[in-house]
Amino acid sequence: MHVGVDDRAALLACFEETSAVAFSVLCRLTAGDTEAALDLLVETYAYVGRKAAASRGIDVDKAWLVDAVHSVYTARPSRPGHGEIEPIASLSTRERVVVHLHEVEGWPRSAIATMLGATEAEIGDLLIAGRTALHGTDRSAIADMFRSCEVWFDDVMRAEARARLGGRRPVDSASDDTPPQAGVPTTVDLSRRTLIRAGAAASIAALAGIGVWLASGDDGESRGVDLPKAPQARSSTTASPPTASAADAQVSASTVVIDSTTGEVAVAVVSSGTLVVPPTGFVVDPLPAGLLPAGGYMDRAAVTPNWMQVWASPDADHMDGRWLALLAMDSARSAQTVEDDARRVVIGGHSGVLRLQANGAARATVALSDTVQVEARAFGFTSPMLDVLFAGMTVGDDHQPSFAAGAGAVLAGLDLVVSRPSSEVSVGDDVINGDRSSLYTSADRSQYVSIVAGPQRAGDLFATRLLSEPSIIQTTIAYSSGRTISVDGRQMLIGALDELGPDLFIQFHDGGYTVTVSGNVRLTTLFEMATNARLARFDEWSLQQEATVPTPAAERPDPSSDFFFGTDQLVQIGQVTTSSDSQWTISINAADISAADIADIADDGRIGVRIEHGLPGTDTSTRSSTFGFVVPDSDHPVSAFLETSATILVGLFDSPGAATAMRVTVDSKAPDDVPLISLGATARAGAAYAFTEIADYTVALVDAGGDVVRTIAL
Repeated sequence: MHVGVDDRAALLACFEETSAVAFSVLCRLTAGDTEAALDLLVETYAYVGRKAAASRGIDVDKAWLVDAVHSVYTARPSRPGHGEIEPIASLSTRERVVVHLHEVEGWPRSAIATMLGATEAEIGDLLIAGRTALHGTDRSAIADMFRSCEVWFDDVMRAEARARLGGRRPVDSASDDTPPQAGVPTTVDLSRRTLIRAGAAASIAALAGIGVWLASGDDGESRGVDLPKAPQARSSTTASPPTASAADAQVSASTVVIDSTTGEVAVAVVSSGTLVVPPTGFVVDPLPAGLLPAGGYMDRAAVTPNWMQVWASPDADHMDGRWLALLAMDSARSAQTVEDDARRVVIGGHSGVLRLQANGAARATVALSDTVQVEARAFGFTSPMLDVLFAGMTVGDDHQPSFAAGAGAVLAGLDLVVSRPSSEVSVGDDVINGDRSSLYTSADRSQYVSIVAGPQRAGDLFATRLLSEPSIIQTTIAYSSGRTISVDGRQMLIGALDELGPDLFIQFHDGGYTVTVSGNVRLTTLFEMATNARLARFDEWSLQQEATVPTPAAERPDPSSDFFFGTDQLVQIGQVTTSSDSQWTISINAADISAADIADIADDGRIGVRIEHGLPGTDTSTRSSTFGFVVPDSDHPVSAFLETSATILVGLFDSPGAATAMRVTVDSKAPDDVPLISLGATARAGAAYAFTEIADYTVALVDAGGDVVRTIAL
């Protein structure tokens, strides 16, 4: 984000976008002293303003901000901390900076030395001293120690910091500017870890005199939000966007505060009427027989570097009308096993993968540039229409797509119903995304139900309806034109998404939240879970987060876990350099191929495949990796994975006989022979190849003399 010289509006916008990240880092460095962290936060953005003025404008990203936060913290005068958390509290200022930058942020010693104006030897001594004070634990444990000091950056603290920077939040009335009454603690003291807890007598008196706010969300009418600015070409008859409610509700003044660490009443009273209880996830009460709480998480500071858009005609449905869903992102690779209707093509002058179905559905992944990739799912769009759209598409720094004027004819009659930042890398995942989740499983962990929730977003149920396939069960149930079923006053959408595999989901609004319930249980159980789901109280959410279901002693490990996490079992079966800056390395999981009978491989006959892509000569740690599976088939032993920039062929041959290589011929190019790699003590062999051309190809097995032993059916 750019901050110009004396540009107060840009500085405050930078604060709104990045302050939560800066505050979390400062909480780690101050060992949970939120008063100090808030002071340093204000100083950090004052420093940003000074740097912008001195440099005639600066670009602030996360790396720059992390550097600035550590610099500001290091420069502060030494002072006693308040409520600091051990063992971080035992470290000196410079030890905290050095250990945090090295162990959590991953900075090399040389960079830390440059920032602190020290020698690398001095940084090494500080690092050793800091690690010793933290009991010599490993990097992951040290990172957890720092993160345990993080404090929720609530609206009260945000408003306080912004006011001290000279900016004001939008207010609904003059009453929001009224100074707090004398004797009322300032909002800066209302941190979740440093609030002084009341004793039992004080708690009872406060409860009797004022009452405790324990409401879990706002079940009233939604209050509405505006869609972000639309792209250049759009319909002139855009419908009003669906409204969404602020999920974490505000409260009236004179409300007793609950300490979010313990759940006890704190000796402090809210004067400004903002959030006083920590956010919680959803729990199910009562639970269906056979399911147990198995954990929960919350991440309200997820990075949203990508952008989601949905365009739709007024009559659009999953297989009706016309609609287009787009997700623009950094080139996050998303290889997919080829299907009969999928192929690599040129779309609007860009390389991509296209799947057109006879029923009018389309899917495309397009490399808009070397660094930007766009996923599209659509209904009612032809290949020429997609050509026009992508030929004139551009994306901004925030990845928000815009279209050239020529796209107006293709988008005619469609309204922009969704336009928002996203943290996901597929459009299906975006519509079932949330910032909090609860998990329930059976005792043997063979069945599960997940409850994901987050603040309502404009058009969320409509976007889910377009992208998801209706459940077959709905053909026997009366449901509304919006494809929802009314259950206990909630309008519930049922469907299936590729991202969830064979499992169904139910999605609905609850107060200011959108809730998605999915799992591999019977639909009646899923409905029961959805009906009984509600926002948890603090104590319930704490128990849910801590809940675990022990692994049955006789449980067989998930075959995919060995593949994804036991990478020492991988066997490289091919490496191809397609250009000066592009090399593909393909490996398979050796553990999956040791079975005496091909039918015994894993639980479902699948074998894990890892595809690495990066600069020639680099190692795995610097490359991007895609994981997938192939299913051995003696009649069709070669599987294809498609990416926007390459086709990857993986051959697994049960008994190759005299063959020593897999020969790949692309279009009219000279054939390329890839050596067969023996797979363990079995008679099986594997080989892999990659090419960038968008062209037809053939595959054969050849012997040592180059003669064809077998032509492979594709």
